Amino acid sequence: MDDFEQFRLNDARVGHVVELLDSFVHQGPNGTHACSVFELLGPTVDDVVSNYRDGAEPGEEDSLEPATILKITGQLLRALSAMHAAGYAHGGSFSLCSFPILKAVIVLTVISIDISGANLAFTTHNLQELSVEEMFEVIGAPFTEQLARRDRGTVHPSMPEQLVQKTGWDMWIDEDEEDVCLIDFGESFVHGAEPYQLAEPPGLEVPERIFTGKFDYRVDLWRAGCLIYTLLFGSRPFQSLGDVDAVVAQMMHFVEGLPTAWRPQWEARRHSSELALPDPDEWEGPSELEIKFNTQVKDTSLQRLLPIIQGLMRFQPEMRISAEQALRMLDG
Repeated sequence: MDDFEQFRLNDARVGHVVELLDSFVHQGPNGTHACSVFELLGPTVDDVVSNYRDGAEPGEEDSLEPATILKITGQLLRALSAMHAAGYAHGGSFSLCSFPILKAVIVLTVISIDISGANLAFTTHNLQELSVEEMFEVIGAPFTEQLARRDRGTVHPSMPEQLVQKTGWDMWIDEDEEDVCLIDFGESFVHGAEPYQLAEPPGLEVPERIFTGKFDYRVDLWRAGCLIYTLLFGSRPFQSLGDVDAVVAQMMHFVEGLPTAWRPQWEARRHSSELALPDPDEWEGPSELEIKFNTQVKDTSLQRLLPIIQGLMRFQPEMRISAEQALRMLDG
């Protein structure tokens, strides 16, 4: 943690990486706990995108403003560029991480660590001068419930006395004014020291892990492409049907065809699967991503995101553009 915070201080681009305010060890009834306190942040990008989607009138679509989409994209790419240049990857795993409510309050929750809208949160610069009481007027007082056993027996001393609900941001309207920060680094890794396993939320599986069993920091690039797509269209590019082969089938021709080296393995999967999986050779015309852009993206300022997503979401990681290259394409 100290090494990561030092990296944050050494690179101005990591203003878009959450700031660690304090860390300490707590001796509790059920063991010793390493605790971290981070800056106060607002809702995640996923929360805000979902609010736009859920708040739209029937038959209509609502989405982030083009300028907000471009801002979030640029800040995400700057954070990734700084991390990768310093030798870190955001990575992916399941772990117990802390979400800040206020500077002195920590709520623990099991989450998935990955580059996604769930791990990109808005800053709260507009709220920094509020007192704790004024803050509770904005977000509501913490909602707690005493922990009780179903059989009405005595709760073991190792268990918490109460549960605290995560803060909600139901009235959030500041996405056009606030920046974003990358959060949740509990399972980040150094280049060349990749963990044995990779947490892959449904629909965010990376193709190299599926076909080769290997991965490195460039999983961040694939998932950044998925996130930019979500900013534009309000949903992830691939929907999980409970079978990873179904996700791969959606990946094929989303940007490009399946690499030749992976086709024998895909043919074996096709023949053994109960699903009607596509033939990798049956493809003509523009990619699925190009079709979606041509039919649904009307704002010309957003067209520059097409080659960026295409570059980030190449099947083979060595063919993907870097975060720095993507940033230059965005700014150019």
